[in-house]
Amino acid sequence: MFRLGIRLDFAEVLEPPSRVQIVIQAYQYSLLDRNDTELLVYHWHPQATGPNVPHLHVSAALDAQVDARSRQTIDLDKRHLATGLVTLRSVVRMLITEFQIRPLHADWAERLADPEPH
Repeated sequence: MFRLGIRLDFAEVLEPPSRVQIVIQAYQYSLLDRNDTELLVYHWHPQATGPNVPHLHVSAALDAQVDARSRQTIDLDKRHLATGLVTLRSVVRMLITEFQIRPLHADWAERLADPEPH
């Protein structure tokens, strides 16, 4: 069993003529195991200290061959792995397709389709 932790910081922006737009200012999407251990954490927090670009933390370590004679352990949970902006719908899609989380609705792909043209 997995859990998804979601934190969204947003603001309401008034646009003429009296339209309100919701603007996301920061996010954190955490994939947790049944013991609440973080497995993956997507961050974007441009107003906080640390990197102000979207990034990922992976709760794992790599044993990497860094040169011809030595190996080094690289703690990925301490690294800020670059990503683009990550939407909640893309995280939910990943959970369904990559982690085999059972969707609540048979039409999940249509529900998660991106309504905004790129």
